[in-house]
Amino acid sequence: MDELEELEDASTDHNRVKNPYALLKLVVLLLLVGGGTYLLAQANQVRPTQIAPWGALGVAAIGTAALFVRLRAGATAENAPAWLQKAISIIANNWRIVLFIIAQWSIIYVLWRIPQLDPRADDYTPLVPFWIGAFLLFLWAVWGKSSVADTAAPITRQTWWLIGGIVAAAFLLRVWQLGTIPFTFSGDEAEQGLEALRVINGQTRNPFHTGWLGVPSLSFYFNSLSVRAFGRTVFGLRFPWAIVGSLTVLLTFLWVRRLQNNTLALIAAALVAAYHYHIHFSRLGSNQIADPFFLALSLWLLYRALQRQNKLDWALTGGAMGIAFYFYAGARLTPVVVIATIAYLFICQPRAFRRQHGFGVLVMIAGFLFVAAPMLQYAWLNPGEFNARLNQVGIFQSGWYDGVRESGRTPLQIFSKQFAEAALAFNYYPDKTIWYGLKEPLLTPLYGILFLIGLLYATVQVFRFKSYALAAPVAWWWGGMLSAGFLTVDPPNSQRLITLAIPVCIFIALMLHKVITLLQTGLTDTKMLRRGFLVAAVGLFAFSSVRLYFVEFSPQRISGGGRALFATEIATPLNQLVPTYKAYFVGAPWMYWGFGTTKYLVGEEYGIDMGIDPVSADLFDQLVDPAQPAVFVVLGERINELETIMAAYPNGHKQEIRAADGRLYGVIYAENR
Repeated sequence: MDELEELEDASTDHNRVKNPYALLKLVVLLLLVGGGTYLLAQANQVRPTQIAPWGALGVAAIGTAALFVRLRAGATAENAPAWLQKAISIIANNWRIVLFIIAQWSIIYVLWRIPQLDPRADDYTPLVPFWIGAFLLFLWAVWGKSSVADTAAPITRQTWWLIGGIVAAAFLLRVWQLGTIPFTFSGDEAEQGLEALRVINGQTRNPFHTGWLGVPSLSFYFNSLSVRAFGRTVFGLRFPWAIVGSLTVLLTFLWVRRLQNNTLALIAAALVAAYHYHIHFSRLGSNQIADPFFLALSLWLLYRALQRQNKLDWALTGGAMGIAFYFYAGARLTPVVVIATIAYLFICQPRAFRRQHGFGVLVMIAGFLFVAAPMLQYAWLNPGEFNARLNQVGIFQSGWYDGVRESGRTPLQIFSKQFAEAALAFNYYPDKTIWYGLKEPLLTPLYGILFLIGLLYATVQVFRFKSYALAAPVAWWWGGMLSAGFLTVDPPNSQRLITLAIPVCIFIALMLHKVITLLQTGLTDTKMLRRGFLVAAVGLFAFSSVRLYFVEFSPQRISGGGRALFATEIATPLNQLVPTYKAYFVGAPWMYWGFGTTKYLVGEEYGIDMGIDPVSADLFDQLVDPAQPAVFVVLGERINELETIMAAYPNGHKQEIRAADGRLYGVIYAENR
């Protein structure tokens, strides 16, 4: 009875409810249980996958958060020893510093632990909560109200409806028949899908390193979520990137409205939503479309931070810059553009900028380091792997420049050709790769000239130090064109330049907005005329762009290349035969069974290569299992060997695979049993 009365007293005693002493004891106990269980499991080389350590640590984290909330509210610890009351008082008065120190030690623990683990045997994922937790604690430490009122124009209900409709249209354009448009499932898409499968199968257990072609593994962890949900399918691999592409449209609006106004933002977002170039890469199972996403996100947060002078915005800007390091190499342009923008604004007004935003920039750098630290550590310890892609395509890193110089061309000839082909990718030179393969420039002549005028106008304004708003788009376009075009081998390569789709649309929108302004100042009562002009200009762009992609381009099945097209075509009939049948591939040295598309869509274990030698009776005896029905896949370059196969296995079923223009890519021949 006495214990019950004490419990009732405790529940009604206001001071004891707010007393953090008991809560502190609980937190310490849970930390000891969770941390001790985890360390014992590590010492005995057992994966701590049980719920006990993570459950205890999770509850301890919640308890710690509650403890800090109560300390911030001025709670006392009347029943605690004097030394503990003093410690609690110090924490309550310096809680931001305490949170920052805890965050520091969390990320230090991650950086200390990563080199100790064996990438072939150990699981790195238990470090992820410490990595995420460090950044969240840092955000909490800097959390606070804005020091000034937000200067951005308010978004009306009508504007929200308009941008909602634009984003919805963008999403539909990116998910409609996503599994079959583009039809060809390229080898590069497939290799990234295979990396996602390795994450699912537990073969990849380190999100803080790189995988295929030096691409950071966290990108494959992200992609594995949709593959788990939708299965080992083309749609399952492509779907998350369609979402990323659609969200980029929204971010473009949110960012541009802070640069100028809602009208320009709506125009830019509508252009991005309907732009065939951005649509195409949003429909691929590849992470290049994350490049413009992270830059748009970072610049939106940056301009929020500049206009609201909020430390949380600065911290989030740094975090967005940091997470970009875990995706495609092109996303590393993100901190370059952000820093260039900040440097420009500092040069314009050094004293005012330092006074208003100096500490915010330090917070941004700290946020970047908290998020990017594991990947920066990997880059420091493994520079070759981290820069693998850049070493392959950079004109200096790959040795391409030295080779061209030896052929007799002067530096002026080399650099002028590189610059022209990179800078005019949207106006004159077509894509040189199978990533897109469009046989014409990325913009029509009308919108191409609007883009060039907009780029020239914005660049001149920036260099005359007359445009606070246009600094970031100009830095984005020139930085991307130089780093992903001019300084890379054989531009233009569409997959490297996809980041430029956003500033290109902004410059077109800028010129359309200028026309509206001229109509408004040059004529009277032109509201209907201005709206009509905007609808016509944006509608023409959208109609021609969508028609180009879905009606003209897609049926040609250009993107992905002939080998990937053949592998995509044979996947459906082969999946109807395996595993009952064994597949025998006759394609070396032009193509092998281990081609990424075949491995992802069919499965490497269901077939083998017949080798480079001509098919013969001896080869059948050596490779073909007589106990299992055989299906032969013969590439067009070796089609003359089909007669030998048909003679050895008569009365089989033959299916020809042809290109859109009638060219024979190959044949599937299955024996009848």
